[in-house]
Amino acid sequence: MGYSPSLPTFSEESMNEARALRMPDPSRVLGKEDPFQDCFTGVDDSADLNNASTLFEEAHRLFSRYITKFKAELSQCEAELKKSLDEEKAMRLLCSQKEEELKDFRADLAKARKNETELDKQLQQK
Repeated sequence: MGYSPSLPTFSEESMNEARALRMPDPSRVLGKEDPFQDCFTGVDDSADLNNASTLFEEAHRLFSRYITKFKAELSQCEAELKKSLDEEKAMRLLCSQKEEELKDFRADLAKARKNETELDKQLQQK
């Protein structure tokens, strides 16, 4: 015959301890304050699966509504961002144009001052 593994053995004491084990009392485990108590206000402890299903459906409906709301808000924010970026681009272009105009005015002013200086010299020579 081949080798056959032996089955686990338990002492009488460990068997008695296992029988004595029970589910812990939730009120003793959680203490005086249940952190989830407000989440279940109005929910009967003996609620059947139908009520649980109804609660789940309501939670799903609310979740879907808020997701839709947040998507709409996100779309609005994206549109506002695009508008702001377009305005920034237009302002940068306008600023660039004004800088070019300013360069041209400065060049014209330099020419005018040069001409004025030349005219002053001509007047002084006469």
